[in-house]
Amino acid sequence: MKHKTTHIILALTTACLLPHLASAQLHITEVESQEAGAGAFSNPQDWFELSNFGGSSVNITGYTMDDNSDSFALSVALQGITTIGVGESVVFFENTGTSLTAADFRNWWGPGLSFSVQVGTYSGSGVGLSSSSDQVNIFNSTGTEIDGVNFGSATKGDTFIYDNGAIGRSPSGLSQGGVGGAFTSVNGDIGSPGVDTVPEPTTLALGSLGLATLAWLRRRPTRVA
Repeated sequence: MKHKTTHIILALTTACLLPHLASAQLHITEVESQEAGAGAFSNPQDWFELSNFGGSSVNITGYTMDDNSDSFALSVALQGITTIGVGESVVFFENTGTSLTAADFRNWWGPGLSFSVQVGTYSGSGVGLSSSSDQVNIFNSTGTEIDGVNFGSATKGDTFIYDNGAIGRSPSGLSQGGVGGAFTSVNGDIGSPGVDTVPEPTTLALGSLGLATLAWLRRRPTRVA
């Protein structure tokens, strides 16, 4: 009976936590809201990076983004990327009437941006990122907020970087060339699109939880009928 109880508790705990962990494993890790300006590449645009800190791939079909209105109803679709793999960081840029393409984004960031990095887009009314202060908020297909970050006044050409903390967090700093994979674009922007190092997957967290539960059960005294 004790072994059966152990299996039941572990199964129920895992079943309860998996939906939350699947949602919590995606985090915004970088944002640029004020580009260095026209240079060798004449059409830079706002963008953000979304990273998978989990132990499984995430299908982001139906996911959307909004800025500081933080409203699923006002959010716009994330396009061009279907799945974010384990440990993968992808990029979404604002595709306005200037019709920036994924190839253009790669040309802007030059050889420092690996060809393997997935590049997607978003577009729509009211979601442009302000260089004075704004937010990026991500929702899944059912309207649940997956992650959100805020930022204040931008330093022209430098991206904001973030850790994988709670929703609504502020930047942990600005990108610096040669630090954390950051490099300089052909226009002089400094950032690390698609090159963040993603740590511990959620499967390890689940494993630790399971081991802790088993240890607790083994420490309990056996009841004698």
